[in-house]
Order: sequence, then C-alpha cells, then structure tokens
Amino acid sequence: MDYRRALGIEGERLAADYLKSEGYVPIARNWRHGKTGELDLIVRKGNEIRVIEVKARAESEDGYPEDAVTDSKLSRIADLTEIFLTEFGLQGDVHIDVIAIQHRPNREPEIVWLKDV
Repeated sequence: MDYRRALGIEGERLAADYLKSEGYVPIARNWRHGKTGELDLIVRKGNEIRVIEVKARAESEDGYPEDAVTDSKLSRIADLTEIFLTEFGLQGDVHIDVIAIQHRPNREPEIVWLKDV
C-alpha cells in the first residue's frame, strides 16, 4: 500500500473515532455506488445524519487538506447522498461536512471539522 493511501485510511479512522467521541453513531464507511463514487463516512445522532468527506495530508504536502474538496466533488457527494438515503430508506436532517486532518511529525494530528459545506 502506498503512503498516500495509508494516510487516507488513517485519516478516516481518526475521523470516525472523533465523531464517535462527539456522540455520533456510524451508519456506513467507504460506501460505494457502482462507478459513481464513494462516501467516506455516514454517521447519525438523533435525527441528524452527517455525510463526511475525509481529507488527510502530511505536513510536508502543499496546501490544506480541505482545499482538495472542490465544487464538483461536493456535487458528486450530494448526488451519492441522495442515492444512499433512498437505498437505505433513511430520513432526517442531512448535512454534508468535511473533516480535514493535518498529520504533523512528532505531534498529534490536527482535526478540523467543517460543517455544512
């Protein structure tokens, strides 16, 4: 497995743990719909459903992780979210968020939760 993929997997694990600590219950992780795309994390807390795009980067990489979430990516996530909710018969107050994780040498990763992007 290459370094970038390992960084992404670790980022998704950190995001899931963080959301659990905030009282969210996981519904799905890495949900795929054919060749259309993937939703990283879907969590629920009461009537609130949050679809989370996770972006992780190493400190040495240029830019912030959240900069990699483009308008076209958000549009694709919104489309996939509708499919996911319909497929599983879920209803609630739906939000699309980004969790950006900046890994830093010899320090805890920095987690930034951008809600309702």
